[in-house]
Order: sequence, then structure tokens, then C-alpha cells
Amino acid sequence: MVQQSPSSPLSADPEANQTPLKDKCILVLGGDGDLCRKVALSYGFNNVVTPSDLLVACPSLWPFANPHAHKQHARPLPLSFSDPPSGSSDPEKRLRIHSVFVFADPRDWALDAQVLIDVLTSDNGVFGTRLSPEEMKANPQ
Repeated sequence: MVQQSPSSPLSADPEANQTPLKDKCILVLGGDGDLCRKVALSYGFNNVVTPSDLLVACPSLWPFANPHAHKQHARPLPLSFSDPPSGSSDPEKRLRIHSVFVFADPRDWALDAQVLIDVLTSDNGVFGTRLSPEEMKANPQ
């Protein structure tokens, strides 16, 4: 996962050995509907995921929300966050969140918080995975 401070550029600085985020999968939290997705796309990010996308793909992610209410704003996920296809153990075939952007005024703050916790406790941003408590202590992200 890449940390982003407000004072650093959103695109990579080749001299700082940063990985460009432009084509990486980013998660945007907050806002109404998919307005924050539109903002992130206008910033030049090409692979933007929202909590609505995740909830519609997997309603058990947050059983207290109505996935049908999120369908109008959801888009298909770029990759699955369930087991990789064909039994492959290749993490590249699973949804990996490389960065999280938190915008203002979430409409479903509980869903946003759950998704954020899931990403922060995942194995290197691979959604649907979980680090053990020992791994979290040894490798804080």
C-alpha cells in the first residue's frame, strides 16, 4: 500500500522511486453516490473502486446495508476478491487496493469504515485476505 500525504504529488516522481498510482487500483471513500469516483477519475486515476462496487459484488461484506440501494452507482470490479480463477494462487489475479483516498461526507460511513478496516488489515492490499495479528505487528502497513 502506498502512503500519500496532501503535500506530495498524486502522480509518481520517477526520481523518488515511487510506483505511479495512475493505473493502480485505488479505493475512494465518502461522498454521495459515485461523485468521489468521478473526482478521482478527473484527477487522472484510471482504476477507481468504491465501497458500493464491493458491496454489490459481495453483499455479505456489510450485511447491514441494502446492496440494491448501491447498484445504481456500482461498477463491476476489475478483479475478483474471492479465490483466484482456475484455482490459481497468483495474487495478481485478485483485487488489490494500492491506495485509499478518503473524501468528505460519506453517506454510509459504517460501510466505508468496514471496507477501510478490511483493506488496512489485508495482506498487502489484496481484498478478502487477512493478516494474522502477529503479521500486523511485524509488518505495519
